[in-house]
Amino acid sequence: MKILSTGWVMLLAAVVLTSACGGGSSQRTSTANREHARLEYSYPYDTQQEVSVRAPVALRFSHPLTDTAPEAAVQWQSDDGEPVLFSSEQVDGGRGLLLTPQAPLQPGTGYRLTMDTVATTQGPARVPQDGIRFRTRAAIAGGREATGTGDTFELKRMIPDGDTLPVMDFSSFRLQFSQPLARDSIRYGDTVSVVDEQGALVPMIVLVKGPYLTLDPGDDLTPGERYTFSLGSQVRSIWGEPLASAEFSHVAQDSAPREIMVQRAADSGQGSIVSPLTGAPINAVPINALLLGERSSSQQQGDIHAELAFVPDYPDVTPLRVPRGSLLRGSSVAVEIAGEVPAGFETGEISVRFVSDAAGFLLPNPYTQAEDSPRHVHLLMDVAMTAENTTANGALSQDLLHVELAGTAIVEDGVLVINAIGIVEPEVLGLEQAWGVLSFRLEAYADQEQAPAPETDSEPPVLQSWSPGENVLQASVGDPVILNFSEALDPDSLADAIEVHADGVPVDDLDWYLDGASVVLRPDGGLAYGTAYEIHISDGITDLAGNPLAPETLSFTTATYVGSGDRAPFAITAYPGFPCAVAPGSQDLAGNIQGSCLSKDGTGGDVLPVTALPANRAIRVRFSQAMAADSIVLGESCNTGTFRVERVNATGECEAVVAGDLQRSARELRFEPASPWQPGVLYRYVLASDSAPQCGQNAICATFGAPLQTAMLRENAELAGGPPMAIHFRGAPPTEQVLQPLSNLPAADVNANFRLEAGEQGAVESPPGSGVYPTPANATQILENGGGGLVGKVNVGCGFSGIEQSLRSCPGEKFIYLTGGLDVDIVGWDEQEGAVKVAVYPTLLMASSLSVHATILLVPQEIPTGPQVMRLRYEADDNGQRTQPITGWIRDSGAGPVFEATLDLFLDAPYLHPPLSLPHNLHNYALDGVQVSGPISFLSDGRMQIEQVSLGALPINVSIASGAAAVRLLIPEGGINLTYISAPVKQ
Repeated sequence: MKILSTGWVMLLAAVVLTSACGGGSSQRTSTANREHARLEYSYPYDTQQEVSVRAPVALRFSHPLTDTAPEAAVQWQSDDGEPVLFSSEQVDGGRGLLLTPQAPLQPGTGYRLTMDTVATTQGPARVPQDGIRFRTRAAIAGGREATGTGDTFELKRMIPDGDTLPVMDFSSFRLQFSQPLARDSIRYGDTVSVVDEQGALVPMIVLVKGPYLTLDPGDDLTPGERYTFSLGSQVRSIWGEPLASAEFSHVAQDSAPREIMVQRAADSGQGSIVSPLTGAPINAVPINALLLGERSSSQQQGDIHAELAFVPDYPDVTPLRVPRGSLLRGSSVAVEIAGEVPAGFETGEISVRFVSDAAGFLLPNPYTQAEDSPRHVHLLMDVAMTAENTTANGALSQDLLHVELAGTAIVEDGVLVINAIGIVEPEVLGLEQAWGVLSFRLEAYADQEQAPAPETDSEPPVLQSWSPGENVLQASVGDPVILNFSEALDPDSLADAIEVHADGVPVDDLDWYLDGASVVLRPDGGLAYGTAYEIHISDGITDLAGNPLAPETLSFTTATYVGSGDRAPFAITAYPGFPCAVAPGSQDLAGNIQGSCLSKDGTGGDVLPVTALPANRAIRVRFSQAMAADSIVLGESCNTGTFRVERVNATGECEAVVAGDLQRSARELRFEPASPWQPGVLYRYVLASDSAPQCGQNAICATFGAPLQTAMLRENAELAGGPPMAIHFRGAPPTEQVLQPLSNLPAADVNANFRLEAGEQGAVESPPGSGVYPTPANATQILENGGGGLVGKVNVGCGFSGIEQSLRSCPGEKFIYLTGGLDVDIVGWDEQEGAVKVAVYPTLLMASSLSVHATILLVPQEIPTGPQVMRLRYEADDNGQRTQPITGWIRDSGAGPVFEATLDLFLDAPYLHPPLSLPHNLHNYALDGVQVSGPISFLSDGRMQIEQVSLGALPINVSIASGAAAVRLLIPEGGINLTYISAPVKQ
């Protein structure tokens, strides 16, 4: 291979300029007379598949439009006849018309765009009579019907197909399936294989993500040799559907003699150079996301060294390849929450590196045979996106597979110029699918023999961050280990290059996958409590250029779980809804009243609303303990299973079971409906438990056998079950808000038995010897504030000394420790408030027992509170009914983002027993107007951390026997300290 010579440039230019001469069956509109105006290009192109639901339609004509409203001539509708509403914009002096849908397109749906005659400076423009048809990709998340994939798991297509797109000796192969693939079912050489004529397995680089599979030969194929592709029935979708086994073969065509064409992706000159197809700055990757806003854009630059097959042998469809390892460098982007509140860091250089050989084709123009019309170009690539900044890389590093660019290729001033459009859809923080329309432009160097040589990568990869790392107390049982490297790695180098030891014993059952520059390791069941882990990383790991990683050993020990389980699990969050069983007779489903929580004294406080669940969301329940997966049995008919989802009527009678996919992890269950929730329809999900539990039959249980406790406001035996927890909700339209599950970590009460025990770390004196014990994370300080009535003195945490009954000093014992979590929605920027609005979904927090000492009629007594319950209350709606989530705000403090909210709480102490079993008032005890505020920060592994402290003092006045005795307590200012951690970026 060599750089394109002058003769080759002339030959290629001739082929491009005469692209229509070959015609072929793809020619549908003959406009050979170049004086006629005509449509020359569209995005999506006719018959394009896997189109993003965010895609605009771009039309380019040979001459400027003169119609004042050319969009009026456009009819855009789905195959079902549903019209697409869109806005329009003329670009490039009227030669281009950009149509942007007002809402995302439907996934897995066919669309057709037709156009009446429009006027141009050269008369009426000719357009294809049959219109332009394309089909959107399936939804990236959701159930089977929600994703638009259907029930059949099959191979939809392979690129190249050996028919319209030739299979070459330098081809890489992209297989696209009807359903997302189960990663662990793709085992090259077993479930998937490619063999040569002698039956020898062809070495391949294998990439898999979602419904996409790439097979990239390690070495070029042999021209003229037949290769057989086999897909076994052991290949499964994420829903367990087996693939119908398939076998097919292709003969590799000869690309020799190849030559290299060097093209430059140039800077847009601060947005001054725009694409003739979209009118947007060239080579800028805009990222639209609620979490980042709509102003994030990274300017990409670099040289592309494309290898072309011998053009005289392929004058109609000319294959080309961009080799694996090619790199585009992007400018740094300031990270801003919702595009408005600075997060406090920038991404640093954003790199886009080709992790497989990209496959491209120069194609005849399907819309016109005019000699001066451009050829079309299609380029499919797999890239890894990484960021220079450690935190940003942990949050953004990922593979983007089967990214397709579709554009025009034309010679301008003797230089081949490609303008193309593509959609990139990266995931942000593992929470939100962002998107951006890429206006790509490549321009060949005029003197190819003097073009820059390929950039040599001599920098070895380094480990930038890892999880849990130094933040081991912010890790939950079941979490994976995530290693974030500085650049994309060679997946073949990872096999057997990482070993995990648990308490000195090698972990044999270890799942792993590579995504971008991140390696995700998951020992069977995820991380375990009280275990010393070592991760041995060898120098066998290399980047795509073969540069080895320096060997390294990482070690950490997870938090100790005291005992073997002596407290039944409870649901710390339930989305949608509130995690409690409701009192009989308190429900009015027709009036959207869920009921009040079942309680010890029969009054559960506020009446809970029937909340809504958007059509594009799943049911999610998180638990305080690791749960036995086999005890969570999905019901297949009304009133069966230990977890069931049902459509019900206004009286609560089951009408039908909702089909869907149940995913179980150590501390969470998630249910994706097969078809979206229908707006206004009443549903319920039920978590089964029983006072006489049989795990997996009538109760969901923890791994140690205790059943789910669903009535936390009652006084329960430690391992007792509860009644079934049925949570009703109504379907709602899809939402673009971002749901952020948060965990209260670190937690002192690791075993979640509502006691602080030896081996669990409580408050620590700081500085040592000072007598000062700051409130630890996820704890609340409770101080004595005097007695009343029959109560003389009060001391929290310890008793009295001497005949005078002086208060003993025990500042480290005046804390309760919290177990819980939170679900919040990032709503978006509120212009009037000047902050990002957040919706906090009410739930409950369990608090450990507190020892309160008091003198009653001069007799010292210890009164343990027992486990306590703190419930977040719904906010009032316009009718004064508590039906709305709590409003929080993310603001720019000048020193970084802060989160603030005002909470109304209920405090309950169902296990509190004053002397003589006298009644007390710690049932539905209102703590309203609690203001909390604190900073938002990001850990090096990309996770978000929110710290909250209370801003004012809160009195708690315990009344016993209707005021005959009183114990006055106080939460001082800053006494509530909550720390929330987002889930690992990758699962």
